[in-house]
Amino acid sequence: MATQQDSSVYPVEGDKKAFDDVSPASSDEDVAAAHFGVKTVEATHKVYGKYSKWFLFLGLGLAAYIYSLDGQTTYTYLSYATSEFEDHTLISTIQVAQSIIIAVGKPIIAKIADVTSRGFAYTVVLVFYVIGYIVIASAKNVETVAGGIILYAIGLQLLTQIIIADITTLKWRGLVSALISMPFIINAFIGANVSASVIAHAGWRWGYGMFAILIPVSLLPLIITLLWAENKARKLGMTPKTKTTTTAK
Repeated sequence: MATQQDSSVYPVEGDKKAFDDVSPASSDEDVAAAHFGVKTVEATHKVYGKYSKWFLFLGLGLAAYIYSLDGQTTYTYLSYATSEFEDHTLISTIQVAQSIIIAVGKPIIAKIADVTSRGFAYTVVLVFYVIGYIVIASAKNVETVAGGIILYAIGLQLLTQIIIADITTLKWRGLVSALISMPFIINAFIGANVSASVIAHAGWRWGYGMFAILIPVSLLPLIITLLWAENKARKLGMTPKTKTTTTAK
């Protein structure tokens, strides 16, 4: 009976050999090369200890809070910036452009995190954030403000959710995501007072400019923890050396 079943699946020996030749091994190698960052994440899970994982959660909390404070305050500064340049009608255009960049940028940032590493992706996002805020704070016209907003509107919230998905099980993921979103509730009350105080004492330029300092300080613990874990896993030989060596295997 078993022989008949085998012959029905592989009528000719050559067909069986041809079937074996198209085994998923080669495609698996391609996937492994394309998702180098995913394999790095899997390796970092083995090097995290009790304290390093708590440090990672602390970094996520700081990143979530500063992102929330940014969202609850900077939209106020935009109206003052456009008013100073006497082009208040461009607010809606800038906001639409920002929304488009956020939507388009998410899959790009996610792919960068997959093919490189989470720490590298966070560093890229941080660079765009800092450059964007510096451009806005030093803007001489409303077009420069729009350019700066487009630069910083990339990826931070998405990367935070990716890290949460990496370090939590499906059972706890919803709870952790909800906890990470709690700063939005807090800053709904604090954000208005912060933005009003900044406008009254420093001006809208410092409202944006201070985030060029606050964002790196807040993201530094998270980035250091991620890069430390990736480097330790690499030293222990838990990650593929390069994407080319993975493909060669």
